[in-house]
Amino acid sequence: MDYMFCNCVELTSINTNIFKTNKVISLSETFSNCKNLQSLNLSHFETPNVKELSKTFFGCTQLETIYLSHFDTSKVTKMDNLFNDCKLLRGIDLSNFKFEKVITMESMFEGCINLKSIIFNKNTLTESLEEMNSMFYNCRRLNSIDTEIFNVNKVINFSHVFEGCENLSILNLSNFQTDNAEDFEKTFYGCKKLNVIDVSHFNTSKVTQMKDMFNDCD
Repeated sequence: MDYMFCNCVELTSINTNIFKTNKVISLSETFSNCKNLQSLNLSHFETPNVKELSKTFFGCTQLETIYLSHFDTSKVTKMDNLFNDCKLLRGIDLSNFKFEKVITMESMFEGCINLKSIIFNKNTLTESLEEMNSMFYNCRRLNSIDTEIFNVNKVINFSHVFEGCENLSILNLSNFQTDNAEDFEKTFYGCKKLNVIDVSHFNTSKVTQMKDMFNDCD
């Protein structure tokens, strides 16, 4: 179903009830740039064979509600830009998502400027994760992030991960083991309300870039 509705910029609604998705392998850019969609109910989508969710909802700038309650992500390896630029989303429930095989979460929530909450499944770990740069970039209204699910041992690039998260006041990254990290450019740039940050297990022995790492953390 790659690109199926991509760039259908005038589309305001989609009847997705006709789709049986059990055999679908990829949903990359399926709804990308559907700029006039306000609601998307995919609660009946069963996705046991899906491996790619790159840019699935990228650029759905008017999307206010999305239902993903039956998504099976146990085989998914790519989630980069999944919700990128979904400017009107206020909450995302990913409590059924599994992340064990996900390699990239790059820019996953980038530009979700009204996003206040993300519900993660606490019974999963990102043990295959290699890319998460710009993951929460410019999530201006996000006031907390549950970081317990993150195993970042393989991640090299942490640039811009939390940049622009100006409502975060506490960030507990005590579980972050950054043995392979090389880039921390602007990781916390613009986190204006950040009062407490725990980076006690950060290993920076391989890091070559820390430009503006904590800049504008008032």
